Amino acid sequence: MSTAVRGEHRTVDGMPWQDLGSCRGMDSAIFFHPDGERGRARADRVRRAKQVCRTCTVLDKCLAYALMTEQPFGIWGGMSETERQRLLEEHGLVSNKSSGHPRRVGGQQLPA
Repeated sequence: MSTAVRGEHRTVDGMPWQDLGSCRGMDSAIFFHPDGERGRARADRVRRAKQVCRTCTVLDKCLAYALMTEQPFGIWGGMSETERQRLLEEHGLVSNKSSGHPRRVGGQQLPA
């Protein structure tokens, strides 16, 4: 991960929206499950994470980033990894990361 300074806003990988997230400075364990977490403990953690996301002014940017980069873990943009995967499948995203072929949504090529 690279850090740069643009004007008055520090950016992470060129994405200043990350500095504006409601989750900024919070324990990442709220958003990413520990090994072996199941059942009620996982459901409670996911609920808490989504509550944080609901107050976020950059929720849409976070979700868009997670979808474009196919984040495999965690709560991003108010959605779990399962919910994001389902959304991608419903919208016809074909992920060919391993083959090197471009990803497409509805016939439109997306950046790799």
